[in-house]
Amino acid sequence: MAIIKKKSVIVVLVSVAMLCSVIVLTLSSFFVYTVYKGVQDSLRYQYELDCINAKFYSKYVKLDDLRAEIKTLSTGREIAVKGRIRNSGYRSISFVFANLSFINKHNISLHSANIAIRKTIGPGSEGYFTNKVELRLFHRLDLLARILPRKMKVWPGNIEYKIESIRFDDSDSK
Repeated sequence: MAIIKKKSVIVVLVSVAMLCSVIVLTLSSFFVYTVYKGVQDSLRYQYELDCINAKFYSKYVKLDDLRAEIKTLSTGREIAVKGRIRNSGYRSISFVFANLSFINKHNISLHSANIAIRKTIGPGSEGYFTNKVELRLFHRLDLLARILPRKMKVWPGNIEYKIESIRFDDSDSK
């Protein structure tokens, strides 16, 4: 009889220990999930807010004098987009995300790329920027040879842009 009681006590203790460990793991996993989800929701909210800002404030922000300079390196070519950003609005901006389209002389878009301009521009002011651009089209060497001659230093066509998101500088509202 004592052996049956010892086995029953051991089974109960092991069952309780497993049940407690399952509860602890479930609660800790839920905590980690809620923290992760909170961070993701915060990032998503900031992205949506930046897109709404662009929809209403992009009429005050202009990118001028856009040029794509092409440098030949031993590992390939590097494309750097240079230009001027103007803010004719009433708020300081600290971040602009824009989509660029590289247009050839026949008015055909050969490629698009995104740039992020992290520069604080006050109301009624302007600034200059330089961004390296990843052009997926130019990764293939045979296309590169046909589109861009080796001696070319500047993109010969136009560069058009569309502002996708704008973040305002919070320090001017305090």
